[in-house]
Amino acid sequence: IYISVKPLITVITMKDINMDLEKIYEKKSEFIKDASAFDIGSVPKKLVPRKEIREIFESVVDFMRLRVARNLLILGGHGGGKTTFAKYLLEEVERVSQKNNNKIFRQYVNCRDAITPESVIGAILNDTKEESTQTALQNKYKDYWDFFISTLVRDLILVLDEVDELDDPDSLLYSLSRISEIQKKTDKKVSLI
Repeated sequence: IYISVKPLITVITMKDINMDLEKIYEKKSEFIKDASAFDIGSVPKKLVPRKEIREIFESVVDFMRLRVARNLLILGGHGGGKTTFAKYLLEEVERVSQKNNNKIFRQYVNCRDAITPESVIGAILNDTKEESTQTALQNKYKDYWDFFISTLVRDLILVLDEVDELDDPDSLLYSLSRISEIQKKTDKKVSLI
């Protein structure tokens, strides 16, 4: 059997293209008010309410007000908004802390960039101390945990994103969650998310 297929040719004029492009442009602008929301690292000013968010907020407030650390694990599929939520949460912690004069430190660490316990601690310290102070303190302390404890001057809410990328997650997570019990040199607490 032999079948001959003739190519289908559609003639489109420039007027048709311009009309369609303009219609599509207008339609898109009706639905997307702020395209920057799609940028990597964009953090919304407001979140869509969900039951889980309230539970997480309650746990964080317990830590901020009562110093009761409930370590949280946020699970979900790729692109589900875990990182965006975590960054939003830390911004809210900062806002509420400043408003209520609550001296709590907050930190976000992406464990794809910091895969060892030392590099996670280093990432935290990079945002808490001036470089000259860090170097002086680091020379004084042989152990990175002692160094970290010496710089921990207030309670810490620590978000470890992509925690499954850590080389030794059990050791780091245990040590951070029990820092005041293990390291008797501090009364400061760490809440892990």
